[in-house]
Amino acid sequence: MLYSLKGTLKELIPPNKVVLEIGEFCCEILIPFNLIQILREKFLGKKVLFYVVPFLRKEEYLELYGFLQKEERELFLKLTTLSKIGPKTALNILSVFSPEELRSVIFEKK
Repeated sequence: MLYSLKGTLKELIPPNKVVLEIGEFCCEILIPFNLIQILREKFLGKKVLFYVVPFLRKEEYLELYGFLQKEERELFLKLTTLSKIGPKTALNILSVFSPEELRSVIFEKK
């Protein structure tokens, strides 16, 4: 399975997409909403590594979901195994909560 992609961040497509140039190819990657500003400030036009998860949609096209941290990628994979949580919902959850916050919310005792 595809694990990561490294290339030049060519374009930001708000609210949650980027274009990554890898040699002669460009990939569109869906990212958590909260990453757009960080990427604009630190990585636009520079090399960046995304930890990615590919999803083949029913319509038979490939979507790539990308994260700056391995931990976010792993949480994304775990979230998508839960009933009624698809990749877009998992991405939205990770747009709101950091990995630490999400663990805290899940394991918080009442």
